[in-house]
Amino acid sequence: MSGTSIPILMIVVLIAGLTTGLPLAFLLGSIAIGFALALSGTSGLYGLVSSGLFQLNNYILVAVPLFILMAMILFKSGIIEEMYDAIYVWSGPLRGGLAMATVAVCTIFAAVSGILSGSVVSMGLIALPNMLKHNYQKNIALGSIVGGASLGPLIPPSVAAIIYGVMAGTSIGGLFAGGIITGAIISLLFMVYIGVRSYIQKGLCPALPAEEIPPLKEKLYGLRHLVFPAILIIVVLGVIFAGIATPTEASAVGVLGAIVSAVTRRRFTMSNLKESLMTTMNLTSMILWIMIGATAFTSVFMGAGGMTMIKTIITFVPGGTIGTVAACMVIIFILGMLLDTTTIIMITAALFAPVITEAGIDKLWFGIIYMVNVLMGAFTPPFGFSLFILKSVTPPHISLKDIYRASLPFVAVQTFALILFIAFPSMIMWFPRLLLRQRI
Repeated sequence: MSGTSIPILMIVVLIAGLTTGLPLAFLLGSIAIGFALALSGTSGLYGLVSSGLFQLNNYILVAVPLFILMAMILFKSGIIEEMYDAIYVWSGPLRGGLAMATVAVCTIFAAVSGILSGSVVSMGLIALPNMLKHNYQKNIALGSIVGGASLGPLIPPSVAAIIYGVMAGTSIGGLFAGGIITGAIISLLFMVYIGVRSYIQKGLCPALPAEEIPPLKEKLYGLRHLVFPAILIIVVLGVIFAGIATPTEASAVGVLGAIVSAVTRRRFTMSNLKESLMTTMNLTSMILWIMIGATAFTSVFMGAGGMTMIKTIITFVPGGTIGTVAACMVIIFILGMLLDTTTIIMITAALFAPVITEAGIDKLWFGIIYMVNVLMGAFTPPFGFSLFILKSVTPPHISLKDIYRASLPFVAVQTFALILFIAFPSMIMWFPRLLLRQRI
């Protein structure tokens, strides 16, 4: 076989395997084992074991289960519902206000949890019934949920950013800093889109009737529910950017803060704690098994000439540095239509990193736009993970087709933001420079 035949064959087998529904961790692992045996015999298996153990021994990965546990405790304690109520009473009088409030709460929740599923479930159960009750068209109501919730993998503390930083060898603190500004810009663009459409289409998102608007005193009193999330965000991110703690240590602070919140609300029960721990264990196990499989697959793929193949393909892409970045972005976007966020990171991060470095592209800037792109996969049809999660908590009359259709305008807004970030790097890099005092 030629130098590119084996890597191409591995990709074909992977794509074919994805259609079978086999769990990704076992699919990646079995392909790696099969090709390692074919190429090197049993001696090739030792390298797979070593690479997997080396990856899992990374201290920073301890942050993954801790941030997931923090998110689960916040969800069980009802803090997300209280945040929505606090913002809801202020935004309701505006056309599109409830949809904007949904995006805002998703943004805040992303900043105190870093995972996507919690936002989708919470807003699907809390925000969607409220919007439908007030005659919001279902496409804008559904779209605001999947679009806003997708910010979870981007805005720190982000589990996805931690995994990418580990796999690609990029500063996690820098990714966190870039995620803050990009997440805020995308969230604002979503709200602008909702506001403009609501202004043009009068019946799309009607304002709350005057009789349903609470008095000013009640609205001001409701703002107390935003105090704890603000404190938690400042503390968790502050200790990281100030150099006081690593992301792993900060995640432990976040769990402690979530527990304190649940205790003060008298909602810290053994039942809630057990459910939170079980969910954390399930999600963490899934992520780590995928990481083992992806590491094994990448190891064999690169050893069989995969890196040379990728470099050759990207080298022939016209446009120099921009062409290289564009090629990587197109690959990620296409994968986003088929795979979940974690899977895409596991497969591509380690493959793209050396190519980007050799091309002289700033790793941190690329990592930030990579995260912006990869999170779109969470709500891009046909296999966006959050689309299926939302369907599981919506009323029977809402079909998956409705959710697909609702997500597309928000994918377009996200794509517009990505183009802005690529065209104007300083728009997103000034914040990492400021916080990390790096020469970027």
